[in-house]
Amino acid sequence: DAPPMVRHLSDEDRPLTMRLSPNLDQVLMGTVHNGVSLWRWEDRQILATLNHRPDQLSDVVATAFSADGRHAVTAERQTVVHWDLANQRSVGFWSTEGLVRAVDVSRDGRHVLVGLSTREAWLIDSRANMAPAVIPHADAVGVVRLAPDGKLGATGADDGMLRVWDLEKGVSLLTWKFTSPLATVVFSDDLSLVFAAPFHGPGRMWRLS
Repeated sequence: DAPPMVRHLSDEDRPLTMRLSPNLDQVLMGTVHNGVSLWRWEDRQILATLNHRPDQLSDVVATAFSADGRHAVTAERQTVVHWDLANQRSVGFWSTEGLVRAVDVSRDGRHVLVGLSTREAWLIDSRANMAPAVIPHADAVGVVRLAPDGKLGATGADDGMLRVWDLEKGVSLLTWKFTSPLATVVFSDDLSLVFAAPFHGPGRMWRLS
């Protein structure tokens, strides 16, 4: 018999999203016919199913691990769920009006950054009983990235606009306009550099100092 991961990745069960944990020992995957599940990579075993509602498969379109591997975020088209992976339980649930395009989570799981089709990003403090902070854009936000400590964030929109934020002060540190929608943005481990690239054309790297 084929190992479980091979069956899970068959043509009949196309993945919608897939993310490796920081230490590469786990895989968080959402598929068409099996919802969202957490796998142990070494022996291809399912550790948990993380569907958003009991007895209902979730069409998860975006996922993220925290840098310490203890937290995860999964997103359907209009819901975002924050998971405590150690206890395999949900610790936060948010509904959105627009479609979720991208998610990320800080190292300790406290902050969640969400990119939305409604020309905005949400910064969520999962430990505070308050509405998300809204970061407006001129187009849909398809890429988001949080620094591990949650103090810096980056957002990339479909109009090609990249912004790097001091999230504590609520100010923009860097803006750059690419000629096509953003495909990726990432911070270096020491947070001294940020790299971003569009779907078409060259990427760029900046020293944040």
